[in-house]
Amino acid sequence: MINWKQYPFVKLLIPLCLGILANMFIFPQINISIIPLLITYVLILSIFFFLSRYISYQYRWITGVSIYLFIFILGFALISTNNDLNKNEHFSNLTTEKAFYQVKINEPIEIKQNSVKLIAEVISCKTTNKWENCLGNAVLYLEKDKKSSHLNYGDILIIYTKLQTVLSPRNPYEFNYKQYLANKNIYYQSYLKKETWTTTNTNKGNPIKIIATKLRSELLKIFEDNGMSGREYAVISAILLGQTDKIDPELYKDYTGSGALHVLSVSGMHVGIIFLSLGIFLSFLDKIKRGKIVKAIILILTIWFYALLTGLSPSVIRASAMISFIIIGKALKRDSEAINILSASVFVILCFNPLLLLEVGFQLSFLAVFGMILFYDIFYKLWSPKNKWIDKFWQVSCVSVSAQLITTPLSLFYFHQFPNYFFLTNLVVFVFAAVVMYVGIFVILVSFIPFVSTISAKILAWLIFAMNESIGFIENLPYSVSRSIHLNFTEAIVLYILLISIIYAVVNRNTKLVLTAFLSIFFLQSYQFYRNIISANEKKIFVYSVPKTSAIEFFNGEKQILFTDSLLINDDKKIAFHIQNNRIMNGIKTNNNLNLNVDSVFNEIELIKRNNFIQFANKKIVLINSKLKYKELAKKIEVDFIILSNNQHFKIADLLKVFKPSLLIFDSSNKTWQTNKWENECKDFGLNYYNVLKNGAFESKI
Repeated sequence: MINWKQYPFVKLLIPLCLGILANMFIFPQINISIIPLLITYVLILSIFFFLSRYISYQYRWITGVSIYLFIFILGFALISTNNDLNKNEHFSNLTTEKAFYQVKINEPIEIKQNSVKLIAEVISCKTTNKWENCLGNAVLYLEKDKKSSHLNYGDILIIYTKLQTVLSPRNPYEFNYKQYLANKNIYYQSYLKKETWTTTNTNKGNPIKIIATKLRSELLKIFEDNGMSGREYAVISAILLGQTDKIDPELYKDYTGSGALHVLSVSGMHVGIIFLSLGIFLSFLDKIKRGKIVKAIILILTIWFYALLTGLSPSVIRASAMISFIIIGKALKRDSEAINILSASVFVILCFNPLLLLEVGFQLSFLAVFGMILFYDIFYKLWSPKNKWIDKFWQVSCVSVSAQLITTPLSLFYFHQFPNYFFLTNLVVFVFAAVVMYVGIFVILVSFIPFVSTISAKILAWLIFAMNESIGFIENLPYSVSRSIHLNFTEAIVLYILLISIIYAVVNRNTKLVLTAFLSIFFLQSYQFYRNIISANEKKIFVYSVPKTSAIEFFNGEKQILFTDSLLINDDKKIAFHIQNNRIMNGIKTNNNLNLNVDSVFNEIELIKRNNFIQFANKKIVLINSKLKYKELAKKIEVDFIILSNNQHFKIADLLKVFKPSLLIFDSSNKTWQTNKWENECKDFGLNYYNVLKNGAFESKI
């Protein structure tokens, strides 16, 4: 039986998280201010404290309930307070039209293929010939040129644009970029041509962050100056300093497929290595009076500066906070339960930034550590190797399995794939990653000694090459990844119940937990069986919203065919972003992507395509993607859908000379002005229409 008195922060963390979630998903329209809340609670608590001597013991529980209720409301209020849209000073309350804005670059810029992406804080807005102070953040995409590529954190820009709200997902189950940005308190975006912005000042950001950003650039230059380049330079930039923008798609695929992607993102492992290394270096302070306090201060400052240096990712924040609690506890000679320390660190982090609760990286990072705490001892006690090195190997294995087990349901829910050789991957990562970090730090420390730094950098490059090759080898093994796994939120929760029940049933020989495990398995199997029956008989048509592209897909049971242009067929990244999740969530097992010009009979999904005509089950579809000559027919051809694409310049009236459609669909390959024109013509004729550009993907069940 768990003694919850040992874990006070666990009991406080639960109502805090529930309060945050309640505001975000149940009552988003309700705003609560923290200061009045605190004053009210202090008054109520004071009254309870004053009356406690007069209240019977059986009613003392009211104090405990009031504390949990306060923490719940605190979580609720934290979201209200942190959401910039709730503040009158937000720039969206000043103007929604095109205007001049003064903005400050808040993060290091990201250079993309055709643009430069930056996160900007809006400082002021010019309305009615005067500048007004405001607040809020926006994502800006600048036309790529020499000037935009040399912008830095802290630069002040004057821009002339219309800041537009970030669009919701345009396709079924597409990655929710709007929610992703909202979790960072960003709700607006804009694209700027080079003549619509100018730099007015530099180095106006947080002084410590400016120093950290410049230092990171200098440290990266050390590796460049010592001959590191290509993939080796990209990996050391990611592992040591959190710069992942240099990773090429093929290498990213290898690390993702093998289950080693976490090593490319600075996380708890990296912070732990810095902590242990510096702890050993400063061990002499333990023998000095008050030396432990000095050591603790140096360690905490260094860890948080490293976190700042690497970009303050959610996993780094969690690890830094947790290690800080451990350092403080040791300095004060107080030991605490690991679960309590973890919960305390998460509680404090969420009080500063409650939006992190929905960050996938934060969730996985927290769960990985929680899994190690929960399962490590259970697995380690299963075997006691006598050989020291075998014991070390067993320890690493137990850590790997513990972290993987607890994160698997959530990973399947978010990413729909599982690295089958994760055990082997984590052993490779454990061997290489720590050594790469230590050698990388050594290269920096000896950078002023030319010969030594050059040789060290070559050793480092060889180590990274070996790690990349090992990861690539694992990813290319047969059945290295199980992909397209459909798991919804309910199934993920039941899978957690199943895993924990099985482990603790075996350890504690608890028959009730065995029954719980069997019931979980029965639910998962029944739900899967039900879903397979439903999907086997489903036929669907999708006209996707993919910028400047025609993409029409047909589902029949577990099979599909996508008709699109050659550019999208060869762009796996775009298909993965816009289309793949819809296939997974509909139980599709095939991956047939064909050019729009292909004609054939596809008996397996009941589809026939001839030129511009498609028959799918009982639906007749016409594709208008080229200029056609229309000759009026006495008897019109009845069709279900006409799909208009490629900005063909014709009048709807011409179509009606030949066809009698139930619905006209304007796909995403058209320009806005053209679809607006067609909309007006359809209204004149009383025709039903659907505009993919405005409304997102079209879906029809047959």
